[in-house]
Amino acid sequence: AISSREEFLERCATKHDHLLFGLFVSPDEKNSTDNIVCISQGGLSLGNRDYYLSDDPQAQAILEALKEHIVNLFKLTGYPEEEAEAKMQRIIGVEMQIAEPYYSQEMQRVPEANYHKMSVDELTSVCGGFDWKTYLCNNRYDQTTEVDLGQPEPVAKSCEILMTAPLEVLKDIYECATISAYAQILSDDFSDEAFDFRRKLTGAESKTPRWKMAVSLVD
Repeated sequence: AISSREEFLERCATKHDHLLFGLFVSPDEKNSTDNIVCISQGGLSLGNRDYYLSDDPQAQAILEALKEHIVNLFKLTGYPEEEAEAKMQRIIGVEMQIAEPYYSQEMQRVPEANYHKMSVDELTSVCGGFDWKTYLCNNRYDQTTEVDLGQPEPVAKSCEILMTAPLEVLKDIYECATISAYAQILSDDFSDEAFDFRRKLTGAESKTPRWKMAVSLVD
């Protein structure tokens, strides 16, 4: 059991479960002969701020589908409906906070707006004192001196949440992400729920047979 915020953040780093932002290595966009640690916005289950902030009926329908999906996943793991609903509300509450500064799809296509090379100390300052040096070391980036912070505002918001949100809320997010990640390879009730949600998002008409999924995982 995770009993402290420090333990939670260490677990996220060492297991590479970066729930509220992206962390990866990529060629430096302004010096392709070098690789650099990149940090990007994240934390939205739907990956697009418009689903959370738009009044468009279709966007709202997809957000409602996400809420129902989260509740169903928790119920399938054995939580009573009332508790599953409460967990969902806390998770969506965090995602709504992240959606506000999240870069739009259009903004993400502007190269200069998504490149901010800085030192780890500068990164810590931009992100309100979040202990990036320890987090990077826990992720085995102990030699990292510079990073590319793709989208400063949403990453800073995510760091603020990681530093201030109640631990139980962070654990709700971690638990939901873990269940969701494995739903397709769990029992039929989980995989059916995962497919039903994907159908609502993408219009998928048929569920991938388990043997095809197994072959693709091996590949």
